[in-house]
Amino acid sequence: MRIRYFSIVQMRRNYVKWRGLIRKPLPYRIMRERAQWMKPTDDAILEYVRDAREVPPAVIGRNIDSHPNYVGQRCRILSENGLLNRAEDGYYSLTELGKRYLDEEIDPDELEIDED
Repeated sequence: MRIRYFSIVQMRRNYVKWRGLIRKPLPYRIMRERAQWMKPTDDAILEYVRDAREVPPAVIGRNIDSHPNYVGQRCRILSENGLLNRAEDGYYSLTELGKRYLDEEIDPDELEIDED
């Protein structure tokens, strides 16, 4: 039996090639009007959390192809602004305001941060 060694680049290509079969595609690339402080990744995070119910930032990052540290940072900001709820164990869930934002029932201006 012959052992075959792969380089990191080859393994990454293999992972990218086959990951579409493992993960279910998510409809998080919907364009909607955002508040000025929000980033495009925030929509992807909110969409994923809506589908997954309660999830840690590392899992969100893996599934939306974003770095887990950046996702954690954005989750904290979304939580501070009332769109996500953070449990003590670090898991995030969607708030009622977050659901209304995703369903486009509120004006993004309502999400603006008061600097006073």
